[in-house]
Amino acid sequence: MENITQRILKYRECIRQLYNNYFINVEWKDSEYDSDEYFDDINEILFHKTVLNQIHFKKQILKNDQDFYENLKVIPDYGPLGYETICAAANQQSTEWKTMQLKSAENDFRFISFFDWTTEKTMEVQYSRVRLVDSKEFPELVGCDFLLENWNSKFYIF
Repeated sequence: MENITQRILKYRECIRQLYNNYFINVEWKDSEYDSDEYFDDINEILFHKTVLNQIHFKKQILKNDQDFYENLKVIPDYGPLGYETICAAANQQSTEWKTMQLKSAENDFRFISFFDWTTEKTMEVQYSRVRLVDSKEFPELVGCDFLLENWNSKFYIF
């Protein structure tokens, strides 16, 4: 596995600055799109160009049928007391998040996207939304989405 944490965090800072310094204040005139839709399009291009295309550009970065990147692994930094996270069942129309404590590093998380609770005033991109694809600690939660704090996580490609 190759550690790509610094590249991902630079991308995070790029989109945060772009959104907070430009998109949050723009009113699009005579357009069928709003600023969030424009930003989403640019955000996807930036992720591909500044992260995915730069990582040994020969490696294939796969986003599977569901909505996560199969070979972008996110590993939270488990401290001596574990790791507090936020969890929700995937693919629900209304998502009900709950906090929980992870105690074992035997959880396999895959990157979906960055996540923010609100983008009305600023976007801080505090979390990565990830999918639990395998777990010995919580096998019943495989397929659920989790929010992992970016400052306390490592990102790997394999």
